[in-house]
Amino acid sequence: MAVNDIELLRRLKQGDTVAFDHIYDLYYKPICFFSEKILTNQLLAEDIATESFVKLLQKNPEFDTIQQLRSFLYRTAKNACIDELRSQKRHLQSHEEIRSISPVAEDVIEKALITAELLQFIYLEIEKLPERYRNVVRLALVEGMENEEIVERTGLANQTVRNHKAEGIKLLRLSLLHNRGVSPILLLCILSFLSEKNL
Repeated sequence: MAVNDIELLRRLKQGDTVAFDHIYDLYYKPICFFSEKILTNQLLAEDIATESFVKLLQKNPEFDTIQQLRSFLYRTAKNACIDELRSQKRHLQSHEEIRSISPVAEDVIEKALITAELLQFIYLEIEKLPERYRNVVRLALVEGMENEEIVERTGLANQTVRNHKAEGIKLLRLSLLHNRGVSPILLLCILSFLSEKNL
């Protein structure tokens, strides 16, 4: 684990708000995406993602690695999603049918987790882009904004947004292609994901 990760976890344990904000910025969107894929409800997914971070603050557990912290957040969100699904089913089905939700939910959860982790990996790569491209690419890919929405959010000219987006995506693809830590299968999934986003 990188030294900066160790320092981040130490500061988080001490209640450092800057450290918490960094973790929040890093994982909130992927956890929202993960929860929404399970629940198919954006507002509920956002509530669950927020609640997952509230529980992180309340419990303030000690983590040895960033992976443990990430697992805590995903596990907390997953449990909340399952509780929500069971609550919804309870109004419509018998107790016997409620029990059958687990295998279905686990299949959905597995796919959602893979996609969310994919998004998380891409997000980390976006953070390595030059600053002038980074925000536009983040808004386009992570926030799912159209060019017009990015213009409104950033105040940049439409052509500037188009140029920064095109150049940023080009650099992102090159970075991924030259990243020796990325397996061919993961790279294929990432490039396919970018293509689906028309990027």
